[in-house]
Amino acid sequence: EIYTLSLHDALPILEKYRKSQYEKLKREIEHALMGEVEKIRAENKRKLEDKRKELAMEFEKVRVSK
Repeated sequence: EIYTLSLHDALPILEKYRKSQYEKLKREIEHALMGEVEKIRAENKRKLEDKRKELAMEFEKVRVSK
């Protein structure tokens, strides 16, 4: 038996498919962005720690030279 969808029947199916694809893509993008945010936070933390160490060494040089 062959069933032919009318446009009236097909449009809600298409809309549901598009919405599910949109939601899937949205979740994937959000996941990727969160990963990038975590990478940036880790890099900023590392840079901050490096700068703190650099300043502590400079402070120690000044303190020792007095």
